[in-house]
Amino acid sequence: MDAYLDACEEPDYARIVIQEAQAVLGEPRYREIEETYPTALLIATLRALKRDGELHADDVDLLSRMIDAMICKIGLLLPHADDSRKLRRNGQKIVAAVLETFRQKV
Repeated sequence: MDAYLDACEEPDYARIVIQEAQAVLGEPRYREIEETYPTALLIATLRALKRDGELHADDVDLLSRMIDAMICKIGLLLPHADDSRKLRRNGQKIVAAVLETFRQKV
């Protein structure tokens, strides 16, 4: 998440990848790339946590996509934030809190 949010704070990346990519590539190709790379990585990570008994979620794929949406929203808001460090810190806390609710308690 940190690497992605770092990139989102770079004006060129924010403009090309966040603002223009979907329009330039078209919806199907944009979603294909998103599913192949960042979403697939998040799904694999959460599946591994579930396999190792650290995560309790009935639908890991849906949880992954919802967490991805939260992270992407933070990235969309960063370039326009009055205090990007505060937004980033608060956003990361929220994502962590949501994931914590699915953490397997021992």
